[in-house]
This record gives sequence, structure tokens and C-alpha cells, in this order.
Amino acid sequence: MATSLYFIKMRKGGPLPAPAILSTHIVDVEEECSLKCLEELHCFGFNFNSGSITNKYASKSNCQISGRNFEDMEIMDGNDWNEMKNQTEKQLDQNCPDNWTKFGGDRCYYVSEKTATWAAARADCQARGGDLAVPRSAEDSQHIYEVVNERNVNRVLIGVYRGAGNLANKFYTVGSGVEVSYTNWKRGEPNGNDGSENCVAVKTPTTKAAWIDVSCDYPRYFMCELIL
Repeated sequence: MATSLYFIKMRKGGPLPAPAILSTHIVDVEEECSLKCLEELHCFGFNFNSGSITNKYASKSNCQISGRNFEDMEIMDGNDWNEMKNQTEKQLDQNCPDNWTKFGGDRCYYVSEKTATWAAARADCQARGGDLAVPRSAEDSQHIYEVVNERNVNRVLIGVYRGAGNLANKFYTVGSGVEVSYTNWKRGEPNGNDGSENCVAVKTPTTKAAWIDVSCDYPRYFMCELIL
């Protein structure tokens, strides 16, 4: 026998109504209260042993069923559900500006159209509301590799730089300025090149976004990151 899938949704227009107490019951155990909720069509939750009981029922517990009134709802079939889901996903994608890609739920990435020095690249990213991208995990590196490889560019600047003075052997991230906790160095890197390579780029496609230290003053493509 064919079956249909239905959902409850709020009617269009006006703010979402606040949950209200739909009914109260005197029950002996919490499981009984949960069953009362299941029996109530518009139940959003229940409150067991709320304390607002009378002396007459002092040996038992109060069960409050909360939800929203039927007038604020309508039945939505499976087709409507898919349409609403697609619209929601489209709206989420629009959280990222044009020409940016979304990753990890709350981050957007952008690969520059032109080259710039590391300092100019960072200023460009900041003008766009973000900063140079900082890979924080192998998943980040894989996504960066895919985005950069699709653009067919190589040696893309990221938001990692070498410390100065006594900290020259350590690398830090833009924004927080903390020492990197995740690295993806290419074999033989960082090499420093006699102190002339103090910024970091990801190398593709021969290596999957492996890090190399590069000159901060040589113009390269760069990747920006925007946290929503």
C-alpha cells in the first residue's frame, strides 16, 4: 500500500508563536508523561514533576504538555517539504558572497583573480570582510586543494607567517596571532632560504595543498577566508 509523508509547518505571515501549555495531567512516572505528549498532536515537549500540584494529589506528579495551537499550523506534504528544504539550502548558500565557496557550515573561501604580495593580499581579504585563509585540519586542506586546483593556480598564499627574531623557527596565524597547531608542510619545508621566506603558500597540483615557505614580497594568488 502506498504511503504519504506529511509534516506540520507554521503558517506564513507573522512571527512564530511562543509555545504554550496545551494540557496538564496527573501521572505517576515520567514515562507516563512522555506518552501523554505522544498522544497530543501538537506537543513540542513535556515537563514532568513541575511542582505546581495541589495537596489533593501531593503523592503524584504533575505533567505539563507544551506546544503550539493548531490555528498556527498547516499540513505540508512531501513535495512541499522538499521545496522548502531546497529553498532553505539555497538561502544558506547565499550566505557566502558571489565567487566564494562554502565549507564547514560557517566558512567561505575565495581565490583571488589577481596576484599580490602577502601584505597586500591580506589587506584585500580584510577589505572583503575576512582574512587570509588558515587551514586548521586535513579536511580544510583537502577543501583548499580542491578549490585551488579547480582554479588551476599554484603557490597560493595563506594566513600563516614566520615569527621574528627568537621566534623565527615558529609559524603563526593571522587574526589570533597564535602558533599554528595544524601543519601540512611539504617534505623539506620550511627551508627558510637564508631568511628570505617568511610567509606560507599552499602548493598544487603536484602536492595536495602542502605548505611551503615563500617570500612575502613576491606577488602570488591568495586565498581569503570569511567566517559567517
